[in-house]
Amino acid sequence: MAFEIWPACFDDRVPVPTLLASLPAGSWVAADKGYVSAALRETVLNDTGVTLVAAHRANMTPNLPDEAAFIRHQRRRIETLNSQLVALGLQRLHARTVDGFLIKVHATLFAITATFVT
Repeated sequence: MAFEIWPACFDDRVPVPTLLASLPAGSWVAADKGYVSAALRETVLNDTGVTLVAAHRANMTPNLPDEAAFIRHQRRRIETLNSQLVALGLQRLHARTVDGFLIKVHATLFAITATFVT
């Protein structure tokens, strides 16, 4: 698992190639509609060999059938994980320091990961 925490004023598409670099070539990653850019998809594919699959917007040509099936399959997992993170209080971390905040984020992600392993 990899993640980066960026200030809200930064473009969240910037760290995508770095985050996906450790994945094996040929992997597919489900992405939000904010990552639908063809330029980003090509950059990630060329730099890492990973295919970024984003659901297309309503005014765009639909996803290919295999991409649509992949997104449907992964969406349930993503929504479940988001609900679990909210239930564990990740949205309301009251940390006094950046280090304290990062410790709480790591602990929450570790707890989620441990539930999937067992």
